[in-house]
Amino acid sequence: MLDGETASIIQHFGINVMGVDASLSVMEGAKAAIKSLETFFYETLGLKSRLSDLGIDDKNFAAMARKACGTEGILHGLTDLTPSDVEAIFRMCL
Repeated sequence: MLDGETASIIQHFGINVMGVDASLSVMEGAKAAIKSLETFFYETLGLKSRLSDLGIDDKNFAAMARKACGTEGILHGLTDLTPSDVEAIFRMCL
């Protein structure tokens, strides 16, 4: 979801929450924010990074994606996601 529209929001989060260097360009700051959050989740907290590590396979991804998008069929956030977008994200997380 990192693109020209979302980079400044992610950079702002990185500077204010993750301590990212404010002198970095917007895109580099956003990338540093994502890396810092990844490090916090997977190294500091020790969370699992793959759905397969939790014993989750892809057999229910389509239903899970539809449920995540609700009756409107869109998951709203920094970028709106359709059920097929959500399902693709789940597959990337195996």
